[in-house]
Amino acid sequence: MQAFMGVVRLGARLADASDRHALIQAAGAWRHPVTVEESAHAIFVSASETPRSDYETRPSDGRLFAGAAFVHNPEDISAVLGQRAPTPHAALVREMFESRGDDGLAAVRGAFAFAHWDEHTRRLTLARDCGRGKTLYFYRTDDLVIFASHLPSLISHRDAPRELDERVIASFLAHDSRQHRRTFFRRIDRVPPRYTVTVSRDGMSSHPYWTPRIRDERLYRRDEDYVQRGRELLDQAVARAMSDDPKFAVMASGGLDSSAIVSTLARAGRAPIPCYTVVPAEGRAGADTRERYFDERPKTELLARRYPALRFEHLTGASLQSNLDVRQAGQVSDRARFERTATPHQGASRSRFGNQLRARIAADGFDVVLGGGGGNFGLTWHGADLLPYLARKGRLLALLGEARATARHKGSSSGRTLVREVLLPSLPFSARRWTRRKLSPDPFSLHGNTPLRRDVVAELDLEGAWEADGFDPDSAWPSSAPSERARWLFDHPLLLHDNCPASPVFQDVELRNPLADRDLLEFALNVPATLYRRDGVPRWFARQVLADRVPAEILGERRRGVQPWPWFESLSARRGEIAAEVERMENSIIASQLFDIPRLRRLVDDWPEDERAAEALGHAYMLSLEQAIHVFQFIRWAVSDNA
Repeated sequence: MQAFMGVVRLGARLADASDRHALIQAAGAWRHPVTVEESAHAIFVSASETPRSDYETRPSDGRLFAGAAFVHNPEDISAVLGQRAPTPHAALVREMFESRGDDGLAAVRGAFAFAHWDEHTRRLTLARDCGRGKTLYFYRTDDLVIFASHLPSLISHRDAPRELDERVIASFLAHDSRQHRRTFFRRIDRVPPRYTVTVSRDGMSSHPYWTPRIRDERLYRRDEDYVQRGRELLDQAVARAMSDDPKFAVMASGGLDSSAIVSTLARAGRAPIPCYTVVPAEGRAGADTRERYFDERPKTELLARRYPALRFEHLTGASLQSNLDVRQAGQVSDRARFERTATPHQGASRSRFGNQLRARIAADGFDVVLGGGGGNFGLTWHGADLLPYLARKGRLLALLGEARATARHKGSSSGRTLVREVLLPSLPFSARRWTRRKLSPDPFSLHGNTPLRRDVVAELDLEGAWEADGFDPDSAWPSSAPSERARWLFDHPLLLHDNCPASPVFQDVELRNPLADRDLLEFALNVPATLYRRDGVPRWFARQVLADRVPAEILGERRRGVQPWPWFESLSARRGEIAAEVERMENSIIASQLFDIPRLRRLVDDWPEDERAAEALGHAYMLSLEQAIHVFQFIRWAVSDNA
């Protein structure tokens, strides 16, 4: 387990025994002994694997360092540093930072977060990796900084505030995932991915030490060269995720992302490869449509026939729930998630279902689970930016041809396709909002998808914050340019849920996403738009890259697989609890300020008769009612049930 936190005194006051005691007390939830480093103005504590009854103090030369790291290219970093003997990954990150600064950090591939204090210059540096691997949070006043690798550790410190920020909560309920630095707690910030934050007596500054390079010119002349490079980087990404030879499993489906991972593992000689796939219960699969299919089994059977090393475990939502023992059920509860991350989650129902799957994988003895995160905006991008790209380049004949082909696939018209994919996304923020509201029968078009009161947006001045963030809650036409995809991939921590592997509070399997490998993503951002969609076929580039390893039937599938989690059945089992929580909202200052409680009460009273009736009301019950209950329970947890 890797966890750390610390206190820095920026003013005249020295760090003392009371600071040390407060840190050790806050770190008590780690359930591990700690190692302490001290200088005159700073104290750092880190979790230690060495068994002992007391803490250990490590000598310091005036430079303190605490960090967590899983470096994907340790041999390359060791060569740069001129080292031959194996070195702990966190030590490699430290030496790269101290010797080469930003360039050194940019050369590190993998997951890391660290704090570095120089007593001589009185400068604190906090930094994070470029992806979703590690987390780092801090609280700052004029003369004090408290930082921690895990948010629950920070808010448990005696000197850190635990005051909720209503504007952040409201934006979250409006599905704003662009809150780059803010947490749900006032004055507690996150260190953003790919950033360093520097704090000294003169103030605070931050800057990215690495930015994805998106080129205007082509990398290669031939399409075949892009395909070959994509295959090389995919092989490298999967190998990096497995470089420490973990005991692993894969969250698999029959889609392109999962198929890319399991087929690459099999081609690399891994065996056996445990794969967990969620399928509908017998007789419960929905009827397939032009756009969707409901059962992954035919696809996984194709993969298993091609690669005998694959061992698929097909699970239903009901079997996942029924097989959880009391301890596991407690670990996947919402409260356990809050204790683990101090953050509510978008899509509470889906998140809870994912927790159940990970709990099952952990119970089966696996340490690492591989997922497909990062693929949809990277290697397997569907190509929504093709038509805007052709319009910008003035390639009108190609534009019309691709619009016709896309419309044919979607069962629409060329004119509607051009309006939706070219015209509307290009409008300025204010024009998009005006257009959307003119087209919507409800001027407060968020209302069906959020539990917020109608007046909250004006009362908290949310529109100004959204415009500054470039977030349009009403827009169905987001930009899909490579620069915007880069923001989604690297700068949206709430969307990414700040993956928190090996939490000190909740021992879970570590989630790794090979398709989120930095080199693979940067390459994917530079693949021309004309390769991602061709002749109306979305994900055309991924289909070419995977043609050497994935069955043709999967490559040719253009429908979307539907995750068959029994959300309504699970929600109905909690109906009494939900009704009681809605009533409790009346007595909560924050909840009554934010939530449209009369509407939530009507949803409870007008409960759908069965699953089929609920499907038509899915947004109202999943995105409004259940999300409101989830966030309200977070509010109660955050203020110790005294909201």
